[in-house]
Amino acid sequence: MKRGNIQKNQAIIGLKKGIELSKSQIKKSFEKSNITVKGFIKRRFSRFRRLVPRFVPNNNALLLTEDNAFPEMIASMKRAKKSINIEMYIFRDDHAGNLVAKALKDKSKSGVAVNVLYDAYGSRQTSDEFFEDLRRAGVKVAEHNSINPIKSLRSVLFDINNRDHRKIIVIDGKIAFLGGMNFADQYYQNWNDIMVKIEGPIVREIQLKFFRQWQRYELKPLGNKKINAITEINSLEKR
Repeated sequence: MKRGNIQKNQAIIGLKKGIELSKSQIKKSFEKSNITVKGFIKRRFSRFRRLVPRFVPNNNALLLTEDNAFPEMIASMKRAKKSINIEMYIFRDDHAGNLVAKALKDKSKSGVAVNVLYDAYGSRQTSDEFFEDLRRAGVKVAEHNSINPIKSLRSVLFDINNRDHRKIIVIDGKIAFLGGMNFADQYYQNWNDIMVKIEGPIVREIQLKFFRQWQRYELKPLGNKKINAITEINSLEKR
């Protein structure tokens, strides 16, 4: 037998032994802790199992493509009565971005609570003036994880890769949009991507994720004190 074949066979035998050893170690650890594999899996995923009944019934979803996503999102924003909450990786100062910005400013001026969280790196090509214009219209705007050392040296030194890639829109706590489209021209036309429009009980959970993101990064666009996600949602629902 050639030397190369011998080494290859030895490597295969060693790999098999390693796999068997790993299996035996796992089995021993379960026996030692008096936990069965079935019990471990059941316990590990029980919290997700408990959530499923809240999500599955009474939820409607509509798949949107580049042809109808922006018209549907903007139309839904224009129909908002209480609140619009947006978490977006890229929010650009171009045709598509300005279509969204105009809808947000108009709704804010009419008394709707509008909150926007954008990612500092994803929206790095957008000027501060663009977001200041939103603020002047009453929109609450916050930046996720600044890449400007003057604003946050800690983020630049230790947290620069911590980015917010979510694309979430929640309207009145009743309608949500999720997917892969950002607010920018490249997603507006001739872009192969989707958004999903969701209505039903699950939308409240999506809105909760949005407000928890404010808290996680200690963003305070809704006042000078930290907000409680559940309290904020309840207050919006009472409006």
